Amino acid sequence: SPLFPNTYNDITPSYISSLTSPSLPFALSLLIQRHHTMGKRSALVQTLDRAHPYVCAGALGAVGLAHTLGYTNISDRFTSVSYPTPSQDGGVVYGQGWNDLCFVSFMICSIALFRSVYRATVLKTTASLLKLSRGSASKWLDCGWVGLYFVFSVSWAVSIFRNEPWFMDTKHFWIGYPHTMDYNFKTFYLTQLSFWLTNLGVFFIEAQRRDWWQFLVHHVVTIGLVYSSYVYQFHRVGAAILMILDVGDAVYYHVKMIKYARCETAATIAFGLFMAVWFVTRHVLYAFILYSIWFEFPRHLGIGYVASNGVVLSNAMWAGFSGALLALQGLLLFWFVMIVRLAVRVLRGGEATDETDGDEEEEEEEEEEEVPSVTMTTMKKEEDITSTSAPISTLKHVSSMETFYDSQGNLMKKDGADIRTASPPETKKSL
Repeated sequence: SPLFPNTYNDITPSYISSLTSPSLPFALSLLIQRHHTMGKRSALVQTLDRAHPYVCAGALGAVGLAHTLGYTNISDRFTSVSYPTPSQDGGVVYGQGWNDLCFVSFMICSIALFRSVYRATVLKTTASLLKLSRGSASKWLDCGWVGLYFVFSVSWAVSIFRNEPWFMDTKHFWIGYPHTMDYNFKTFYLTQLSFWLTNLGVFFIEAQRRDWWQFLVHHVVTIGLVYSSYVYQFHRVGAAILMILDVGDAVYYHVKMIKYARCETAATIAFGLFMAVWFVTRHVLYAFILYSIWFEFPRHLGIGYVASNGVVLSNAMWAGFSGALLALQGLLLFWFVMIVRLAVRVLRGGEATDETDGDEEEEEEEEEEEVPSVTMTTMKKEEDITSTSAPISTLKHVSSMETFYDSQGNLMKKDGADIRTASPPETKKSL
């Protein structure tokens, strides 16, 4: 099928266009709008942020209604992975097909709805209890749900993969290729793809980051790697990469939350832990996986290998995967340099401020935009009076908010009563 090509050569420009053409114009419009507004949330973005929980809840409700009415042949495609096949050892393995899109769409709606509910209840409540500023509270909401997901993801991955042979030996990434997936493996993999697609969507409606473009490239590359490794059944190496990257993300977002909670000592200690975890997982363990792709892959499979599922392991495929993983490592090195700069600043007695966060000055300006209505009314009255031909002495009475004069100098209000008397005392014109 067009979604699952048999060989790498089947991925032509027309094939890519068939997948991206329906959503590409809308995605580009969001991207351009986000860039041109310099991080300010446009009306369209705000509408999407408010409306998407209801859309997701409606979609999930429709699936539940179909199941209640007995249309399980439809609802099961959304609520569970498809294509079970008996294996030679008496178990059940799962294939690939169009119904996988149903499960992915169901999980996208579920994750997006969970994000909205968790932000509106737990995270907003904790932000209020901690008395966070508006800017810090917004970042607290953005980090809280993502950090919780990564903790869940790492725990889930370790629980189902810890007994796998490739968990500690990278050559098993390739031995026995093509590999099959059991229920837990396929559910994990498609859930990860759903999360990154959801995260790409909410990326346009959350607080602006200084490294916005780098983060966008990171999300797109990650989605491309997860999707392509699923299609070509490189599940093992894909799961290993997702697992080691999620460990660093789980620590990273919780360190930021500690910082927003103004626990400076705890944040400094947690930052040191995060820096060590980042280096080990994203530059040491990741290097072992790159080594396996560059050296163990040719040794156990080799270029030109034709798998039993019809996939031809060509030079183009190998170069595509290697290039994408190198690009991802380049982004990780870029962020690691920022982490080192931050560590140096802390050692010199500076503040541990994340350079990827938005400017605090911009956040303060946004807070100042919400001026009380009474103050705005007072300012408007003063502007109206100063724009008239009333004498300067009138302004003294205006500032006290006790006496008002109209443009002809007649007394309009004094001590709460409306009266009309003679003009106020004359003042020197020079004044």
